[in-house]
Amino acid sequence: MEEAAMPFDPQEMGPGTAAERARQSLELRFGSQAWFKGAGIGRAGGADAVVVYVSTPGDRARLPASVDGVRVVAEIVGDVRAH
Repeated sequence: MEEAAMPFDPQEMGPGTAAERARQSLELRFGSQAWFKGAGIGRAGGADAVVVYVSTPGDRARLPASVDGVRVVAEIVGDVRAH
């Protein structure tokens, strides 16, 4: 368990969790879209959530509010470029 302001135990969000399955589903569905930059697992409203990194605020509308009961949260990151 990591000691941080918000405790994080990676095993709580492992490969078999609903959040991980929801993340994988979103990556399969949207991963080839230019506006979809990636996805991870986080917390929102005290529950597990999928955090989706998108290009613009307008891209939020492309995402479902939830996947199989897991909340989807959009994080605007702009264009991602390799340096």
